[in-house]
Amino acid sequence: MKPINKSSMSRVFQHLNNPDMNVVFISAFTSPEILMKLQDLQSVPSEQETLGFNLKRHQDLKKDLVEKRVGIVELDSGWIYEDDTGKERTQEEQSFMAPNIEKGYAISLCKKYHQQCIMMKDDSGLYLINPDGTTGFQIVGKGHGVTLSFKPEDIKKGFSALIRANHNQRGVKFSFVQDRDQAKKPMSIPEMLIGLEFGRIPKYKTKKRQ
Repeated sequence: MKPINKSSMSRVFQHLNNPDMNVVFISAFTSPEILMKLQDLQSVPSEQETLGFNLKRHQDLKKDLVEKRVGIVELDSGWIYEDDTGKERTQEEQSFMAPNIEKGYAISLCKKYHQQCIMMKDDSGLYLINPDGTTGFQIVGKGHGVTLSFKPEDIKKGFSALIRANHNQRGVKFSFVQDRDQAKKPMSIPEMLIGLEFGRIPKYKTKKRQ
């Protein structure tokens, strides 16, 4: 299976609500402190050096996924937090959504790229997995659908944004939440454009690739 050149929120939604499909979300980005140990550096790398190392790791992870013939969707992911002064800041990283990936292989990649956890959707719901294979925080319970939220309060906890998509969807932040209505209906393009026009969906500009 080749990498997906362009993705859509409808495709993401369909993958997440396909009962016969496992989906994994994984990143190769890591902290400057961990990179210092992995690269055997004498000091903590600068912000620019950290980005360079992480972009290289991102490409290595992409190669690992493609070699396994796993279809991938490239994402910008992150969360919003308040610093010591109370100012909101955004922590970002590039990641992959990988449908039809074996759980064991996903855990091996989690270890290889020194991740604290990965996120997985299967018949048990949507949840985090630790490097040792144990289950972490349950995001969506078993038997519930997963939908995309554009609410600021959900995005603040954690968000994703499509890197390769049509211009009206590229870079728009969304969060994965439990579909309480069980509607299982993705947002249409007209609905999305209306949301952007009236400010109900936050606009998001991805960082320029290096």
